[in-house]
Amino acid sequence: MAYVYFKKATETWLEKNKKTQNWLALELAVNDGTISRYFGESRNIPFDKQLKIAHACGYDYLAFLQYGKNILEGFTVRSNNIQKLDDSTIAHQGIIPSFKDEKTGKEINENLLKIEAADSKKFYKLAGRIEAIAEEFIDTDKEDRHEPGESPSGTDS
Repeated sequence: MAYVYFKKATETWLEKNKKTQNWLALELAVNDGTISRYFGESRNIPFDKQLKIAHACGYDYLAFLQYGKNILEGFTVRSNNIQKLDDSTIAHQGIIPSFKDEKTGKEINENLLKIEAADSKKFYKLAGRIEAIAEEFIDTDKEDRHEPGESPSGTDS
């Protein structure tokens, strides 16, 4: 059933965003014919390509499946692909409650969704930079917490 959701999400997203299979081929760096075969044949699109298609459309894979499922189940789907985080999603994912300032945490996540929707390639570059900054802060915090008379590496000075 997941593949049905995926295919519906892809077809609907391309149509609503006025994108062509040619555009999708360019995003995935494949020949136009490859995309035509994917949508014209009864066999499934390889999973790695499904992931790339979802990302090209500005979604993570599971959100893209949910988008397709909502369409097939008759839910109203916004014309853009920015999905606001509602309270049940936040509670389920445990994203916002882990922030000291929940309001700011929610705003940050909503802004990240907007960035991903606008330009997924730049979003993933940004995500990599955020991860590197987080690691840097963690390392700095560890160094700042060393015991008096102990070097930051944990050995005596």
